[in-house]
Formats: sequence, C-alpha cells, structure tokens
Amino acid sequence: MGDNDIDELEMLLEQAGNNEKKKIITPKDRIPKTIPMTEGAYKKADMIGPIIKKLSKSDYEWSAFLLAQKDDPKYIVRDIHIQKDQDITYGNVKLKGEDVAKASVEIQKRNKEKGTNLYVIGWIHGHGLGMLSPSGVDKNNFKVVLNSVSLNTEQHLSVPLNLIETNVTKRKEDGKIIYSGSAVEDAVIEYALSNDKLLEKILQEQDIDPEKVNILKKGNLLLESLLDATKINYYQSNIFGFSYFVIMNNKHSKEYASIGLTAEKAITKTDSAEIVEGLEISKVHVENDIEFTEKSLKAELKSRIHIPKPTIYNIEGLNLFNKIKSGKKKKVKKGKKRVSVVAGDYNKHQTGLLPKGSTHQQHETSNRTHYYNVLYVGSMALKTIEDNIIKYESLGAKGKMSELKEFMNMIQEIDYVVGFNAKEEIINSYFENKYSMQKNLSLDKKKDVKKDGK
Repeated sequence: MGDNDIDELEMLLEQAGNNEKKKIITPKDRIPKTIPMTEGAYKKADMIGPIIKKLSKSDYEWSAFLLAQKDDPKYIVRDIHIQKDQDITYGNVKLKGEDVAKASVEIQKRNKEKGTNLYVIGWIHGHGLGMLSPSGVDKNNFKVVLNSVSLNTEQHLSVPLNLIETNVTKRKEDGKIIYSGSAVEDAVIEYALSNDKLLEKILQEQDIDPEKVNILKKGNLLLESLLDATKINYYQSNIFGFSYFVIMNNKHSKEYASIGLTAEKAITKTDSAEIVEGLEISKVHVENDIEFTEKSLKAELKSRIHIPKPTIYNIEGLNLFNKIKSGKKKKVKKGKKRVSVVAGDYNKHQTGLLPKGSTHQQHETSNRTHYYNVLYVGSMALKTIEDNIIKYESLGAKGKMSELKEFMNMIQEIDYVVGFNAKEEIINSYFENKYSMQKNLSLDKKKDVKKDGK
C-alpha cells in the first residue's frame, strides 16, 4: 500500500465519519412532553381538595399518588391513589419512603383483586388556596417518590463514553502505539501487533512481499496509518427513569406540572437528577375510564385521611369573613369572648395605627376606603404571623413564612373592609387552634428556665 493509497483511505474514512454524525438522544428526548391524564383521573384529582374543605371547613393540603398502566408507551395517568393515614394541615404534607412502599403494596393487592395492571408513576399534591409552586418540603417529598418509583419507568440509552477527555497524545514504545491524555482520570489505550503469520497474510493481500520488508516495522506503519484515519466511538448505557409531579389548588387554577428525571451511567457511575418544569396536563379520553361519584370519593377520603374536625377558627373565622364582607355590624362569638367588628369602624386605641394628632374618620362601607394605608395593615398582619411563629414554634421556623402565603391570601380578601384589630383576632385564633397552645406559652417557658436554674 503506497502513500497515495493511505491518503485516499484517510479521506474516505473521514467522509464516512461526517456522514454518520447525528443528534445524540438524551433522556429528556424520551420522557413525555406533557403529563397525560384520563378525564376521570383529572376530575377525581380536581375534586379532592374541595371535598376535604366540605368535610373540615378548611383548605388543607393533601397528598396522593398518580397511577399508570404497565406496558403503556404513552404513560397515561389512569387513577389517583390517596396516601393512606396522612395527617393533612395548612402548611405541608409529610411523605416518607415507607408511604410509597405501602402504596405500592396496596396497588399490587388491588391489581390481583380487580385484574388491573397499575403502578405508581408520580405524586400529586393539593395546595388548598395556596400558590401553585412547590415549596422546599414539596421538592423533598417528590425526591422520595422519584427515588422510589423511577424503576417503574426505567429505560436506557447508549451515550458516548470519552475514555480520554483531555488532549490526546500518541507515542510508540516497544512495538506498541499508545494513546493517552494529560489527566490522571484519562484512559491509556495501547495497540500492538501480536500475530506474525496473520500480519504476513495481510501484507500479501496488499501486494507487499513479506520477505523483502521488515514485517513488524511495516505492520506498525500500516497500523498507525489506519488508526490515524479511523475514528473509534465508545458508548455506555445511560440508565434513567422519571416520575410525574403535579400540584393543584381549590381555586382550580392552572396546575403546576413537572417531570422528575434521574439517570446513572453504567460504566462511569455518574448520576444526575433534575426537575423539568413548565409542562402542561393533557386530558385524554379512554375507554374503561374510572367511575366515581362525589359520595364515593368522600367516603374514600374519610377512610384514608385523618381529617381534622372543624375548629373555632374554621367555623367562626369563615363566618367572620362573611360578616365583614357584608359590611354589617355584628357580634361574633368566640368561646366566652365576643368580638365586635364594624366595617371601616374600629378602635384606634387598640390598633395604635393612627399617628398622634390624627382624628378618627368614619368612611362609608360602600366605597371600601380606610383612614390608614392598607399596605401598612398588610405589613402589620405579617408581623403578627411572624410573632406567632416565634412564640409557638421556634426562631428556626421563620422559613415557614412562605408556607403561610395561602393564609395571607385569605386575609387580603378583606383588606378594604376590615381594620387590623379584626385581622389580628383571626391570626391569633388560627395559631391557637392549630397548635392547641395558650398565648402565655413563652412566659411559661421562661418560668421553667428559672426553676431549672439554666
């Protein structure tokens, strides 16, 4: 083989390599572009929060699992499996790996009894009246689900494996052609001719007389030329799985929909996880969709969720909102205490909101105005919430401020009708009932500290 032949071979191989270039497929290309749900599954998910509100008089958060059918290439959500024995609250829901395992066992039992073939493909979470964005607790809960159920959607792709990631250097040593990089993590690749008889045969096929040349030297020159003209691609399996993540609220706002993705490369053992956000739910019409009534769903929720009984805050607080919005002067009974609320009329000495020298100005309820800045009232309400968090929990609980947005939204609904004193009563009632503690809890702690001498 002459130099011209080698040059021509290099050119042909380079052209072939360019023609074979194609887009590398990633796990993101394999996961659904939307979250498909049957009409029945979507309707069931949308009704859970409002039914819980009917039962508890509160917009509590809730948790459930999304179920898909095995061997369904479209990964359609076909039913909603309520998380059993969950304690629902305003701020968040608790989810552990054992909850996912318990749900999986229940679903397997159901499959045997009803002849279905369902499995957990994701997690759905109700936010009450809250905003449709995941909190830190929500994301941690979803990670638990993702790590537990990604095996249900496991797939694999061949991805490039770069044995040498830095600049490649070539050297010849002891009859070997060696390729290596500058980093210690890079592989070292050796090529060597090992069979003289086979080499002689190859040379003869190229019209080279083995008796007239140095077989090893000629063979190495040929091998080196072929290696230089050859592009070798290495691949490894990228094993990945995914899970759906949905948040809904009782306002029936546009849902938060995302897909969690976890992947691990088989040889390098590098793993990754991410949440692909900004997706939409697509409703799908299917035959044999789930069937239920409001009555049957209510019974299912009562059997699987610890629904708190309505409290003073739940009942009287909602009544208070309605009476305030009506603009009528009424008295609201709260235990032994009676709170007088008048739209646009409140005690300036109690609130302390009026600057010195100011006079109380009575405004008509119809124009929904105040004699003070509404924004100031909002900031005072936030301060009252923060004070209650510090009192009833700890300084470290300030992070829960973000989880009380739903409560603030409720308060803001009456901002143009009621003064701060009424808001303060509602806020304090909320914390007293939620934590079942007395207002002087912080004082009791101080007394205990003095007794212990600490």
